[in-house]
Amino acid sequence: MGLYDGNIVIPGLKFGNVFIAIQPKRGCAGAKCDGEVCKILHDPLCPPPHQWLAVYKWIEHEFGADAIVHVGTHGLLEFLPGKSVGLTTECYPQISLGTIPHLYIYDITNPMEAIIAKRRGYATMIDHLLPVMAPSGLYEGLEDLGDLLAEYGKAKSTSDNARLHSIFHLIVDKANEVNLFKEFDDPDGFVDDLHGQLTLLRETQIRDGMHILGEAPVGKALANLLVSILRFDVGSYTSIRRCILECIGFSYEDVIENPSVQSRSGKTNGELLDESTDIAVQIMEQVVSRMEKGDVPDDDEIRGICRESIGNIKDQDKPDDLIRVVRFGMSLIPKIVQGTRNEINNLLRGFESEYIEPGPSGALTRGKIDILPTGRNMYAIDTTKIPTRAAWNIGMKLADALLESYMEAEGRYPENIGFVLWSADVFRADGEAAAQILHLMGARPVWQENGAVRSVAAIPLEELDRPRIDCTVRVSGILRDACPNIMELIDDAAQKIAVLDE
Repeated sequence: MGLYDGNIVIPGLKFGNVFIAIQPKRGCAGAKCDGEVCKILHDPLCPPPHQWLAVYKWIEHEFGADAIVHVGTHGLLEFLPGKSVGLTTECYPQISLGTIPHLYIYDITNPMEAIIAKRRGYATMIDHLLPVMAPSGLYEGLEDLGDLLAEYGKAKSTSDNARLHSIFHLIVDKANEVNLFKEFDDPDGFVDDLHGQLTLLRETQIRDGMHILGEAPVGKALANLLVSILRFDVGSYTSIRRCILECIGFSYEDVIENPSVQSRSGKTNGELLDESTDIAVQIMEQVVSRMEKGDVPDDDEIRGICRESIGNIKDQDKPDDLIRVVRFGMSLIPKIVQGTRNEINNLLRGFESEYIEPGPSGALTRGKIDILPTGRNMYAIDTTKIPTRAAWNIGMKLADALLESYMEAEGRYPENIGFVLWSADVFRADGEAAAQILHLMGARPVWQENGAVRSVAAIPLEELDRPRIDCTVRVSGILRDACPNIMELIDDAAQKIAVLDE
């Protein structure tokens, strides 16, 4: 976009009374970009260029748009210079939009920036489902490395030192090849570290394509989405992988906490976890297939599907827990389908100036099933209830694991730990990182009956059973503006702990 024969070019396609344009550039050197020019994209003081304003003013005054729709998450309009709240005619988001009603199609998992778009862009949100998430698994050299690690475990169990030595050198070579090598003193510790890294990669959920507005996933894609929701405990419902592992006679806690340990099945715990995920997808895929044909399986049919997918079930009582979780997953399907229909329908309602129902937002794969159905005018959360009790439990585990790792590496507790606290922690994870910081300091939230966090209290040293850890926290601007109470909680903890006679 620029000047042509002395005129400003407005790039786009016109279809009758619809004009589709690319959002103007705020500053970019294109193919010559060296990373410097792009720094102005979020500069709170640098105004947009004349081409930017010309496009928006042409849409408002020349084209005469009745409404403007921003498509896709995270544009630049809401980050233009001006006041944070209560914009004036001197603030660039308001200058750009003028008087045009504004609808914004937005990813439901990103309420942090969606709220900025509502506050600074006067946007009515139409939130949409996240892309299908599937296990990343291992590939190419990573699979080969996993096989070598398994062989190493077998050789170690048989005390075959010659074979152990040979396999270890192959492991080092393969770790170098896949860029997972790091210096080590203890071969077993190095192998355990590689197991941990491969488990992290296995457990990582990746996007399987893109979400199409108004279209619900089907078949295996829908099964993968459901398993990504059910893979951890959701409210009163047990993790589907826990149920499957217990059906074949393994402890979920042992498997997930000790991925490198060789199980009695001959597989590592990490491989067992992979297997439980694959079985979960198989079960849900068969259930989804039947439901898409109009056949809703009853409990006996679900039990048969589970037995067929799992094979030899050790504990005959455990399938009842699995059936309950599968039933819960089935109950989510109508909400997913309804939500994707709403995504288009509510956009059209917005064009008719009709009311669009508000709804919560967040990470569906972190158990926030209340965000379904999608297609609503998303709001964020009640920040006074952060951290939630569930997030507190996870934060404590994160803090303890961090200290345990440091103790193993350094032989002592850290004196100070640095954190970068983003708003993503509050809006996506319900304050897990904030909980981790509080627990490291030796403080806990005090909740009211309605779930609101009233204050914090110091944990007695006898109960803590370790030193308190100083935490240095760098806070993002969005968190500072949107969730000042989180900063106040951490400060309250510091103030109360500082005056203790310890």
